Amino acid sequence: MKSSYELMHKNIPVASCEIEDGRVVKVGNVSCKDHAPVGTYDKFGMSKKLLDQWFRRRAIPASRDNIKEILERLKIQSPEEMLEKAYGLNLSDQYWIRPLGSKLKWEQINFFQNAFSEDLGSLLLGNNQEGGSAGFSLMSPDVTLDGWLRKKWKLIDGKRCLVKAGSGINRQEPLNERIASELCERLGIKHIHYDLEFGRTGEPYSICEDYITPETDLVTAYAVCTLFKQPNHESDCAFYVRICQELGIKDASARFDEMLCVDYLMANTDRHWTNFGVVRHADNLEFLEMMPIFDTGSSLWHQTPDYAIGKEPVYGKMLRIPLEQHLRYVKDPSFLEFSKLKDFAGRIREIFALSQAMAESRSAIICDEFQRRVKEMDRYLAAKQPMVEVKAAGKIIAAGRDTVTVESK
Repeated sequence: MKSSYELMHKNIPVASCEIEDGRVVKVGNVSCKDHAPVGTYDKFGMSKKLLDQWFRRRAIPASRDNIKEILERLKIQSPEEMLEKAYGLNLSDQYWIRPLGSKLKWEQINFFQNAFSEDLGSLLLGNNQEGGSAGFSLMSPDVTLDGWLRKKWKLIDGKRCLVKAGSGINRQEPLNERIASELCERLGIKHIHYDLEFGRTGEPYSICEDYITPETDLVTAYAVCTLFKQPNHESDCAFYVRICQELGIKDASARFDEMLCVDYLMANTDRHWTNFGVVRHADNLEFLEMMPIFDTGSSLWHQTPDYAIGKEPVYGKMLRIPLEQHLRYVKDPSFLEFSKLKDFAGRIREIFALSQAMAESRSAIICDEFQRRVKEMDRYLAAKQPMVEVKAAGKIIAAGRDTVTVESK
């Protein structure tokens, strides 16, 4: 069924549009181009295709564990359809869709200032509830949670907190989030703080407070890179950092260096162009800062068998090359004080020991490999030579469902 909406940014009408089965099928009058979501404009104006892609990226991915069963239970065809039932609201920005002709205000329904249902979140986290869809509310930011891990938003002491589970037999991702958080703290790197809690069965969960406020938007690196045309001679990393600097974020290069180094040390395989970015003021549209480091759970060989840890290069999604080669893009590693990491492998072992799912033998292998990476990183950056960049004819700058191929110019 086709429905008409206004795309809103807080209380500012941006554009009219029509949505059918969770897809944007028409873009009508544009009321405020300046407040349009970053990445939805091409040379002809607001693009139906780009707006549809932006809207669908807000939905739960079809790869999420148990999503198919949840959709069948709720008699909904796709995750995108759930977006409409929650007005497209999330806890990462201030965009939403208002039914055409409605007098609804952002203050009445946004999830930053109003309570929300945890019905869907409980199912997504694996807490199966009896019964069908009667009385089940989809008015929740959980309809817009990206990523494949089981997770949900939860109100804890009035704070909006993201609770994430682990995967596989080791359930390692929540432990890794805590480790990455403490690693950043040791090195004085701005990051999202992750706590670690355990369920009734001993399953670990990571918990972090939402960094975005009612006054800000998270704009992904993927979206930022659409603001300008990338020259053939400029690498993706250099291009992104330069754009951020031109947008007014003066320390963009230093913050990007920090992320590259943390990802190398953590052997993070899942840093892609939609889980880092910049923070923008939602009212005056000023770009404020680089988003602190977050989402580092898919790291420390979380899906690698014990016997294979450290035996093969670790590839990152951001550039589709081994993480060792990511270090070529580090401009100034002077912030690194390797002396602060002298005993950090011991701290990793302590955190792993909190979980019943992590065998001591696996923990020992990972800690040894972490220590090796610290030494290798110190050696490499100390001898680092200026890099000569070679631009390929066609390149991938994002991964998975956020893939974009930059064609030859």
